[in-house]
Amino acid sequence: MVKKLYSVAATALLAVGLVVGLGSPASADTQNGNCESQEICLYYSANFSGYLKDFYESLIEDYSYYTFEGTSVHLNDNVVSIKNQQWWTDEDFCWNSYWRGPCFTLNAGYTLSSLWNVNGVNFNNQLSSHID
Repeated sequence: MVKKLYSVAATALLAVGLVVGLGSPASADTQNGNCESQEICLYYSANFSGYLKDFYESLIEDYSYYTFEGTSVHLNDNVVSIKNQQWWTDEDFCWNSYWRGPCFTLNAGYTLSSLWNVNGVNFNNQLSSHID
């Protein structure tokens, strides 16, 4: 009887584990060309238009390794507008790779429809990295 009870309990736990495993949400890091919750979204044009690159990562040291989704257009020095869809962290965006050069902070949940004048500096087509 005890052996059968253990067998039933083990089977129930396995079934619960499978259901929980199958029901888990997909990672937010889809990088699918859609600006979704919890992502940092970089746009090729002003007003969040044109090509898009979405990141879940908060630590991108060099944009030279990335292109806008579905294109061969490099991200480095081609970003004009940004959405920080993350609700938990601010992001610092910098001119040069490895977070060097002039930088600015975009608070969690905020957007910039143009990087033409951020704190008196033109960041249009200048960005090369970001970090939280």
